[in-house]
Parts: sequence; C-alpha cells; structure tokens
Amino acid sequence: MGKYRLKGLIGEGVSSTVYKGVSEEEKEVAVKVVPKERMSRWMAKREIGILGIARHENVIELIDYFETASHVCLVEELCDMNLVGFLNEYEVDEPVALKTLRMILCGVEHIHSLGIMHRDLKLGNILLKGNTAKICDFGLSCYLDESDGRLCGTADYIAPEMTSGGGYSLGADMWSVGVIFYALLTRKKYMKGSAMPMCSPSVTDLLGRLLEIDACKRICAKEALMHECFARFIPSFQDFRCLFDFEKSTKHGTVRKSGGFVEMGDVKVAAQMQCKGGGRHGMAECMCGQGFEYVVCVNGREIEPAIVTNGKLKTLSLIAAYIKIAMQRTAKIVINDEGVKFSYMFSGDFLYSDCRKGSILRGTGGMHEMNDGLGRKYSYWDVPRDLRDKVCELMQRSKKIDDEVCWFSRRQPILVDCLSQQQLSMSMSMSWAAEASEMNIRSESRYYYAPGVGWCVRNGFSLVFLFVDGEMVEVECLDLAVRSGEQMLAIGDDLPLQLKCSLKRVLPLIMRMM
Repeated sequence: MGKYRLKGLIGEGVSSTVYKGVSEEEKEVAVKVVPKERMSRWMAKREIGILGIARHENVIELIDYFETASHVCLVEELCDMNLVGFLNEYEVDEPVALKTLRMILCGVEHIHSLGIMHRDLKLGNILLKGNTAKICDFGLSCYLDESDGRLCGTADYIAPEMTSGGGYSLGADMWSVGVIFYALLTRKKYMKGSAMPMCSPSVTDLLGRLLEIDACKRICAKEALMHECFARFIPSFQDFRCLFDFEKSTKHGTVRKSGGFVEMGDVKVAAQMQCKGGGRHGMAECMCGQGFEYVVCVNGREIEPAIVTNGKLKTLSLIAAYIKIAMQRTAKIVINDEGVKFSYMFSGDFLYSDCRKGSILRGTGGMHEMNDGLGRKYSYWDVPRDLRDKVCELMQRSKKIDDEVCWFSRRQPILVDCLSQQQLSMSMSMSWAAEASEMNIRSESRYYYAPGVGWCVRNGFSLVFLFVDGEMVEVECLDLAVRSGEQMLAIGDDLPLQLKCSLKRVLPLIMRMM
C-alpha cells in the first residue's frame, strides 16, 4: 500500500474494510480501503472532501489518502475502539455517559456549523482514542443544501422524519445522537415506546428533547451543549481583574495573567470591557462594584464556554484553578504587629502567624484551621477565644483598608507596620491612620515583583519580602540579619533551617531588583 504497511484487520463494513497500518515513520494509523465501485468511490471522495475541512477534536483526523488501481484508501488516526466495544467492556454510569455525549455533541455541533449532515451516526461510528470520542465514517454525509432527501443510515438510528418521506434536516442527526445516548444509559436499543431510563431529572429532560418525534421541536446540538446537565463540567471564574499579574510554569504549560486576561496555551479568558470611571473611588481606572463578565477565546476565536471541547475544557479548568489558588495565596494587605503577621488575601481569606509561638491560623473558603507549631491541628472553634477576637479585629481592619483602596489603579500590596503607626497621634481615627501609613509607604518605599514568587518592599537598606503564599521575610542589609519573631539573627550557617529555606526563596526577587 505505497508508504504504508498493513498489519491486521480492524473491521469490515458494507462498502469498505479498515486495516491497522504503519507509516514509513513507524506511526500507527488506520487505513480505510474502499473498492472503486461507482457508488463506493463517490462516497470515499465525498468523505475525503468533508474530512479535509471538518477538522476538530471530536472528528476523526484524515492524515492522508491515495488511490491504487482498484481502491481508494483513506489514512486516518488510529483509535482504540468504538462505542460498541466500549459498552461491551466497561460499566457506564451517568457521569461517563454525559461526558461521552458531550464530546459527540461537540463534534456534531462543529459539522452542523459547516452545514454538514452526517446521516449515519451510531455506536459503531463513534470511536474512542484514549478518553476522547471521535465521529467517523462520513461516507453518507452531505451538505445541507445538497440533500436529496433519500433514506439512508442504519435502521435502528434513523429519525422518524426520514422514513416519512417528508424531507429532513440537521435534526435527523440529533435523533441518532439521542438513540446513542439512550444506549449509553441503558445498554439497550431504543425502540418506539421504550421507557425512559431511571436518571436524574436533567438527564431525562435532555434525552426526551433529543428523542422528540417532532423534528421542529427537537433540540439542536448547540442548545443541547448548553443544557443544564452539562453545567457541572463548565468551570466558573472568580473576578481576577485586580489580581497582581503573574506567570506560573506548570507541567501542563505556563499560566500567565496580564491585566484583564489570563491565558494558557491557546486558551484565553478575558474580562469584558466595561465603562471605566463608574466605580466607587472616582478614578478613571476604577471599576470597583461593577459586575464581572468574561469571554473565552480558543485560538484567537471567541467561543461559548459550553461549546469548548473537552480537551480545551481541561485547560479552562486549570486556568480557573490557578486563578483561585493565586487569589487565596496572594496578600493584598499585610499587617505587622509585634511579631504577629496578618495577611489578607485577594480571595477574602487570611493567614495569621505568630512568630513568637510558631502558631499559624488559616482561613480559606469559610473554613478555619490552626497549627500550633508542634504539628497539632485544631478547628476554628478550638482556638482560644482571645485569639479568635484578635483575628476578627484584624479582619475588620483589613476590610476597612481594602474598601478605601482601588485595586484597579494599585499594583502593589499594602504593608501596615503597627509600630510606625504608634508614632502617629493616638487621637487619629483608624481610617486616617491607615491612610497616613499608606502615604508613607508610597512615598518612601519601592516595590519589586517576580512573577509567581511575590513582592519585595524596599525602604532604605531594609527589605521586606512578601511571597504569594503569604510568607514574609524581613532582611536588614547593613547588619546582614534576618528577623525571626522579635529577634534579628545574623545571616550565617547557624541560621535555623526554615529561615535558610526562606532566604533561598528571595533570590528571584533580589535578581529582579538588580
């Protein structure tokens, strides 16, 4: 077969035979061999033309094609099995059936958007490659404006309007999808009068709308993808507009946040532009209080989140997860109070650490946990009452400062040193004192940022390092000392291991300063 070696038979159909093959580059492929009979040759040519333009994650990939004296050969990506084999080998529960259906619908929505009817969707024509479903066998497919209305397909999957002779459209494919979904849920063929399976109400509703007898009322692929039963698969995004820019390298790729968008590979989540100057702080950049809306772009094209393919949906979920982690770990306000550090995060969570006692109290997502420095953990209500009151006071104080700051115009954290505030007049109100401290920081301090690491606030020869996970390290450059609790320890080999590890973390920030 030219540059392909055939290794074994995969399957036989009415008009073709499929073999497992190997290319000259030793890549395994599937070779579909179609005899040059009049109709079969026409179907092969039609399939080649359609697969050439219908490239999609959930449509089988056409790698190559060629002709011999007696056959037309299509070289396609090699898959593991079809849905018939999948149902025979594995137990399929409702979530798995939904995930599989969603991939089929993504492929169908794509070909329908190109005006293509498949006309032979069935379990045997849905292939699985790893965890990805792919539609194959476009031999009976046609463009919508070329449809001749003839009856075609496989008997158990043919839509009612096809048999009535009154003409049909894209809805005929949706009926076939409904029959496939029924088989995934029940392991049985759907027949007229078949009882609906025992499923959740939303799944039952979707199945009923796919198997709607009236083609005019039957749900289309895009509407099906936006059905409520798929909402569980679509990630939601927190308002990341005010979050400091970051760049995080992961095993899945690099996540980068810059201004009003976050991207990873070819997937981007961008905050929608809104009218500036409408926020509560009266500045041109301020959008505080305005609702957060976003759009999703894949390969530079805006797309509804519900229609994003499963492969890109994983990337979208990773982006949402990293935004959530960044907001939970990035401090916007840090209060220093005689060995106690309170970090107020962008997520509204907090981290309270007492350097003198080695205890840490963390609040995340409404849950609280305390570590006493000895490896013992406590729930919030086991924490001493005076400590809970202290945390509550610091939280209220942070929220008051937070309300007065527009984070759309500010790109650095606020560091509040209670010792320096004590030098101010005790008759000052707390809000005025916080404002005075903030002015002092802005006028005398310089900020340096290393993506994915955190901030360095430089004031003269004093350096305060604020990491994105809430840890803080203070270094006095002239004395070559680092603060531990209320003590300043000389930097040397005898430093505690924890402090040595903390000093290693500041190197990227020092490089940024240089």
